[in-house]
Amino acid sequence: MFKYAFKRVVRGYKLFLALTIGILVATTFVSSLIISADVQTSVVLENALEGLDYDANIRANNVTWSSTTFDEVEGIVNDLVEVSETERYGRIQYLENETTFDIVGL
Repeated sequence: MFKYAFKRVVRGYKLFLALTIGILVATTFVSSLIISADVQTSVVLENALEGLDYDANIRANNVTWSSTTFDEVEGIVNDLVEVSETERYGRIQYLENETTFDIVGL
């Protein structure tokens, strides 16, 4: 089977070469379209989100924090140039009789 394929490629090397070049050109064209669309989407998204503020959450699971620890973390976060405002809150998840609800305190 490989012998036949090799014989066909050797006999029609011009056709094989043209087919290979055609596939390479088509692949390059399609991949350039995909890359171009990705770059344009990224630029549009960055421009749309440029003026928006966003939220960030800092989570510490299974840790008991004191008020001084909260103060230290809040001070470190407030010192960052990108941060405009901080808000402290605590959340406890309570499970009773297969029912879960969150207790949130500001």
